[in-house]
Amino acid sequence: MWSVHVVTLLLFCYACLSTGNDGVRFVSKNFYNVLHWDHVEPTFPGQKVLYSVQYWRDDEKQYWIKHECQNISHLSCDLTAETPSVYDVHYRAKVMVNGSCLDVTTFFIPFRDTVLGPPLLSLHTTASTLQVNVTLPQGPNGVSIADIIASSKKGSLKVVPEYTLKITHPQWAAQVIKSTTGHFNVNLKYNQSVYCGDVVYIPTPEWGRSVSENASFCVTLPDDPRIPLLWPLLGVAVLAAIVIISAVCTCNYVKGEKHRSMPEVLVSPF
Repeated sequence: MWSVHVVTLLLFCYACLSTGNDGVRFVSKNFYNVLHWDHVEPTFPGQKVLYSVQYWRDDEKQYWIKHECQNISHLSCDLTAETPSVYDVHYRAKVMVNGSCLDVTTFFIPFRDTVLGPPLLSLHTTASTLQVNVTLPQGPNGVSIADIIASSKKGSLKVVPEYTLKITHPQWAAQVIKSTTGHFNVNLKYNQSVYCGDVVYIPTPEWGRSVSENASFCVTLPDDPRIPLLWPLLGVAVLAAIVIISAVCTCNYVKGEKHRSMPEVLVSPF
């Protein structure tokens, strides 16, 4: 005799197969997972169209009712709490409309399918360098995206965000730098120049998923604060040299005049 779980799974699969047209779909960003579906017209005038949501995870082999999303009229349901990013766990969800199946999603894997929002940038410039510190936004329950990424894999495989910084303007300064620490020190040539670029990240190693949305920046390198001090110092040095040379010349001149003006009687003949 088949188990209750197997029968339940078969009923779930065959009673409501996905049409593949995204009529019911997950929209996920930063691991906030919200189910959306298309509006259904009433079958007769005056009919009230109500929707109910159920979800399923393959490690439990059964589907569950989302109590907050039963007999509702709006077209979305937040399933973030029910669909955490867990290693090797796939989710599906279906929507019932007035007791009949509307559609079922394709398999949803948060770690693979969520859209990663842009990173947060902290910028600091000197006369010749651009320093960029990157942090990731928070996901559900105030947990950092970096921590969610790190906890989404099991075993010896360590998954970390890999950050990519691109300098895109000016073109002659274009370069691409990668880092797993989120800290960049970029050596640049000319101060008082505007440099623009962007930063993205991606969990690595994780083949096949898209990079995050980018965070762009434009900065102007300041003047070297030491340069304005050079001119006064140079002026002082030149003035000191002039004074010293003048003093030496004056001293030599005075000695020469004294020698020439000495009376002959004071010179002892030999």
